[in-house]
Amino acid sequence: MKPGAEGDAVILELEEGRFDFRDPLNEEGTGTKKLNPVAVVKNGEVISADPRILRKPINR
Repeated sequence: MKPGAEGDAVILELEEGRFDFRDPLNEEGTGTKKLNPVAVVKNGEVISADPRILRKPINR
């Protein structure tokens, strides 16, 4: 990539703590790190992540 060229990127934030999750086999687990989406750069345009949909709890 050359300076001034447009590109696509995902901007993530690393959060540390205790996080419950559910894997693709629907099994529950706990982790200590989580990547949160902050924004996407698409064709040079910055699109912020929508905070209303980012932190939904696991349905038990």
